[in-house]
Amino acid sequence: MHYSAYANAEKFYEKYCKVNIENKKILDVGSYDVNGTMKPIFEKGQYIGLDMEEGPNVDIVGVSHDIPFGPDEFDIIISSSCFEHDDMFWISFQEMCRVLKPGGYMYVQAPSNGPYHGWPGDNWRFYIDSWKALEKWGKRLGYDIELVEHYIDETTPDPTYQRIWNDSIGIFRKKNKYEKKVALISTFCDTQEKIDVLEKNIKLVKEHGLDVVAISPISLPESVIKLCDYFFYTKDNPVLDWPKRAMRAWVHVNINGEQRRISRTYPDYGFAGLTQVKQLSEIALNLGYNQFYHMIYDLNIDDNVIEGFHSNKECNVYPSKRGDIIWEVGLHYMIFNRENLINFVSEISLENYLTLKDSDAFEWLRNMKEKLSYQVEPIPVEDEIYFYEKIDFFNYSPIDKFKFFIEKNDETLSSIKLLFYGLNGDKEIKIKVGDNNANNVVVSQNKLVDLGFNKTNYQTVLLEMDSVDYDITEIIKNVKHNSII
Repeated sequence: MHYSAYANAEKFYEKYCKVNIENKKILDVGSYDVNGTMKPIFEKGQYIGLDMEEGPNVDIVGVSHDIPFGPDEFDIIISSSCFEHDDMFWISFQEMCRVLKPGGYMYVQAPSNGPYHGWPGDNWRFYIDSWKALEKWGKRLGYDIELVEHYIDETTPDPTYQRIWNDSIGIFRKKNKYEKKVALISTFCDTQEKIDVLEKNIKLVKEHGLDVVAISPISLPESVIKLCDYFFYTKDNPVLDWPKRAMRAWVHVNINGEQRRISRTYPDYGFAGLTQVKQLSEIALNLGYNQFYHMIYDLNIDDNVIEGFHSNKECNVYPSKRGDIIWEVGLHYMIFNRENLINFVSEISLENYLTLKDSDAFEWLRNMKEKLSYQVEPIPVEDEIYFYEKIDFFNYSPIDKFKFFIEKNDETLSSIKLLFYGLNGDKEIKIKVGDNNANNVVVSQNKLVDLGFNKTNYQTVLLEMDSVDYDITEIIKNVKHNSII
């Protein structure tokens, strides 16, 4: 056994087999010890080595074209550097499908290139598409086998063999007989960009054999709806805002030589997200599904996500990532079986959500870890679209030439003020409040202008620049709670 063959088998073990390995039955097809075997990797499990003749590491003598075990016998089947020597490897694959348990994994490694090495013969090389062809063959034979992962290893260092084999790897899983998987997609697609990403992701999910149930508080194009197995349009979109629950953003600025903190509130979309999760769950539980994949519409569906599609995970939550920031858990991607999903949605209520002060949906989910006993996955997931990425949280100005922040403290009766910033030099504008005459004001960087009224006696406010009037009255009224301290 060459170095990279062993290394790839270790990767398979760590990713798909390690959990509860002591209770798993493992069959190694072609186990004869030739310069090493995979047994040390799997020795904690119930390992059985099968080969065509007696020898080291052979527990059962038999041929792979007629494996001497009954159907659905093994949790894991492995075969390394054998298929190239097998004159009818497709028959061996058929037998391996037969004795693999539903829900079990099969690992096959064979060279994609390299010199002739007869043992006793050398018949085949396996390119990347070989494994897709074997998946089709298995399905044609009536086995619900799925190709979970396949690749050509061109990266593992191999000082002994100088990378002459470029191992080809195929990892398969035999589906459970009554397995019904569904992706539950939460959406809020109010732009064409978001709709395009949703459509792309639905197609990707369907390629991996999952049904799709989507929910939206916004009407979606017919082309997107037709891609779903079920689509539900809902009027519910319980976005929370001040004073019940709001998010905060703040920044420190220098005003008249003094460091001040400007702070604004903005809506909390967390409970709206959790509400969609609950609604999708209740719908899918009544449609007979037993494996559930909650995901946000713009989830970046990479290899990490796809591995989850093909897994038997029962109560798993993925960390969320955006740039350099990683949250321990998030709502972007969660996997549940039926029992655990029922437990999860039973905890989703506005009362429970509001119990945790000064937090968001991610923090609420993190605090539910002990109660729900979910497992946190090691690799985070990302979304493709960040709504706030290019938004200046503090700017309320309708004028491109300068920005301003509105101080409107809902906890006091202090007067409403405009804090100007983002200026290149001084600007002269006119400010007209109520029935008063317009005042000429020279605004400069971080200049604070008191409008002379508070939330109990709103006045009309007009800004004039370059002979153009801008009415900011409604903008001021719509501010919930902004402060400068």
